[in-house]
Amino acid sequence: MSSPTLASIVEWLDSRISRDPRINARLFEQLIQAQRELGLLHDERPMCPFLRPHILSRSQYERVSRAAETLAAAFE
Repeated sequence: MSSPTLASIVEWLDSRISRDPRINARLFEQLIQAQRELGLLHDERPMCPFLRPHILSRSQYERVSRAAETLAAAFE
């Protein structure tokens, strides 16, 4: 049996989220309000305005991580 692909996992998660009646505008407002109360802001904007995370593959994560390390080293 083959393992599921990242795309199929994301599709499954999106499907579950879109069918769940508890995930609605009210929940979104609660998420935004909690971020404000906790100070999780960039200027006045919430750090994460999404109801589900942006999902990266391991290779995407590693590329982003290497780029961030390179940038951080350049500013030291």
